[in-house]
This record gives sequence, C-alpha cells and structure tokens, in this order.
Amino acid sequence: MKKIAILTVITVLAFLSCDNFYSNSLGNSREYDWRQINLTTSNIGDWVRATVGNPPLARAVTEALIEKMNEDLDPDEMAIFMEFAARLAIESSGLGAAILINATELLGGIGSGDDDSFKDLLNNLQDDFNAGGGQKAAENLANLLLKGINDQGGTPRFNDAYASTASASGVAEAMIVLLLGEMAGSDGQLTINDLGNLATMGLRLVPGENGNEVEVIPDRNPPQSPNAVAVAAYLNLIADDKTGKYKSNPFTSAISTILMTGEKEEED
Repeated sequence: MKKIAILTVITVLAFLSCDNFYSNSLGNSREYDWRQINLTTSNIGDWVRATVGNPPLARAVTEALIEKMNEDLDPDEMAIFMEFAARLAIESSGLGAAILINATELLGGIGSGDDDSFKDLLNNLQDDFNAGGGQKAAENLANLLLKGINDQGGTPRFNDAYASTASASGVAEAMIVLLLGEMAGSDGQLTINDLGNLATMGLRLVPGENGNEVEVIPDRNPPQSPNAVAVAAYLNLIADDKTGKYKSNPFTSAISTILMTGEKEEED
C-alpha cells in the first residue's frame, strides 16, 4: 500500500511540474491549460486527487473531461469518467473543505435519520457554493451526466454501466452539487424547504414496478433544467438499488427520504 501511495504522489507531481501544463498568461498567477491534460480511464483518478483544495485545477480538469466525454466512448469508459465528475464539481466550486467541516458537525443528525440535518448542510454550503462559481460547476456536472442518462423526457435512468458501478459517496456528492445548483439557478425561488416537493423542479412521483419512481412532468414551462433531470435519474437509481448501499449511506438515505416524499402532482 505504501508503494502505491508513493507512486501516486510521484505521478501527480509529474503532472504538476510540466511547464506546458500552464497557459502563457501574463497574469499574476499561472492558469492551468486544460488542453494539456490528456485524460484516460487509467489516470482520471490521479488527476482528480490532484485537484483537492485546488479549484482552478479542478476547473481545468473539468474542461478536459467535457472534451473527453464528447468522444465516442463505450459505456464502461463513460461510467468511469462519470464517477469522477461529481468530485470535480465539488472541488471546482470550492466545496471540498466546506463539506468536510459542515458534514463532520452534522453527520450525527444525518446518520440518525434527522432529515433537517441534511437541509442544514445544504443551507450552510449555499453561500460558499455560490461564491465559488458553484452554479457553473453544477451545470457542467449535469451536462456530463446527461450523456449517460436514458429517457430524459420521461423517467430518466442512468445506463447500466454507470448504474452498476456508481458509489454511494459519489452519488451523494453529485446530488449535493445538483441540488445547490438548482437552488442557485432559481434566483431564490427554490429554497431548502421546497426540496420535499419534487414539483418545484418539474418532477413527480409515479408508481413503478419496484415502488415509486421519478418522472419528468411533460410539457412544463419552463422546461426542467439539466440539474433536475440528473436529480431524477439519481433518485431512480437509488429507488432501483437492490444492494442496500444507498440506504446504508446516511447522505443518500436522507436525500431520497426528503425528495421521494411530498406532492405527487404539480399544482395547476
């Protein structure tokens, strides 16, 4: 394990020491040039680990990932990149440290089933998220995720490759970013207290084969945001799960409990 850790550090340092990794900007600080970042399924994890505490690098890696996801990838390759997209969104919005601080304080309440603790977490993160360009991070994340989502206008679900490999922690991070982005993009119209009502995002609960599932309300004006469609896909992913990993994770459990209740139909 020690050899692996040392190798990872050496690899990351090698990435960051390359002069052409930076742009030729004459500004006061170097800017990362995403065009010099060649992402593969083998090195994406190293790149993402290198972004911890470094939002500018996270934003550059995100741009490289957007470019990569435009290539003709097979579902398994796409699933690997999608798994790391949420962590990039967390770091590019500057939320990494803020989540650790707030989650540590509130984890006891979230873990005990206190749904208000999760709402408190989002509430505590919103200002930092907005100030750090979180809305753009959420937009990038949602658009990346849409590439792996089927039936975006009906009952959104992730493709099988991602659905079978997604981690509970990655899903929790993604949904935190998407929900904060949805609230930031609503100009204050969508608040923490609205999260129990899916109709505020243009979504609704409908009966499915395995219980309730989340559907996009058709012909909505304005149409649902990419954030909302991705949230619906994640809620269906959690609802379809047979492993119990989302139920046992305090964050995904709290998210599904809060969002999978409330009004089933949008008010006229």
